[in-house]
Amino acid sequence: MFLSSWKGFETEFGPIMQSLANRRELLESEKGSATLYEIQKLRQDFSAMHAEQRQQMKQESLRKHRARVSEIGEKLQAPDYQIDQVVSTEGRNGDSSGRWIFLDHNFQAWSSKDKPGHAVLYVNGVPGAGASSSLSVTD
Repeated sequence: MFLSSWKGFETEFGPIMQSLANRRELLESEKGSATLYEIQKLRQDFSAMHAEQRQQMKQESLRKHRARVSEIGEKLQAPDYQIDQVVSTEGRNGDSSGRWIFLDHNFQAWSSKDKPGHAVLYVNGVPGAGASSSLSVTD
């Protein structure tokens, strides 16, 4: 009796069991497809992030390069002697500018009337040092 009832179970539930097995295969296939889709989406997202990071690194490198070029350009510029002269003469009293030369022993020997001949005294200095003022004082 069991065998005869089991055959009835097989004939009655066999198609349902086969349908469930087919659906299981379809679900496994869909699961694989969904996994592949997620993997592909992650790869695209990583690729986009990588491209963005490369762009940011390129911009940062360009910014650093421009800063270096600007710094080098500033170092290569000729000095502005007018600004240097203004800065160096701000704290000086203009009336005493150039008086230092009268104390120098070379000038005293040159200007002495005791020695015969015509000697040349060469006075030089950086801008704002008073060398030209001392010449106008002695004229």
